[in-house]
Amino acid sequence: MPKSILEVHGIGLTTAKTLAENGIKTASDLAGKTINQVAALKGFSSIRAKQVITAARALIAVDSQERIEEKKKPTAKSTDKKKKKEIVMKEKESKKLKKAKKTVKAAGKLKKEKKKKKEKKEKKKKQKKATKKGKK
Repeated sequence: MPKSILEVHGIGLTTAKTLAENGIKTASDLAGKTINQVAALKGFSSIRAKQVITAARALIAVDSQERIEEKKKPTAKSTDKKKKKEIVMKEKESKKLKKAKKTVKAAGKLKKEKKKKKEKKEKKKKQKKATKKGKK
């Protein structure tokens, strides 16, 4: 079952509505778009587009990993080769999952840093205005 667009980190009701109006109704739909395609939509910059696309892709990767783990159950007929292959596959999937989680985390940090810079800039503007008022 496809993941809802609302399960993607950074997507709320208003954004989900905007995306749905543009044919993006699931996390898979969003993950399949390019940054430029999403950035062209109302309310999206290229930075935000990259963040939500990355989050959608990570959500899909986590969901896929969980499904794989559910399906994999040891059988009495497993041979050593099968076991080795299974271990290697689990390690590969685990690495992909970790990478996806790091990417989502990095996107969140980027957003926080941008917000801090904006707040600093606004604070400096206020200080400048206060200084100008004090001189008059």
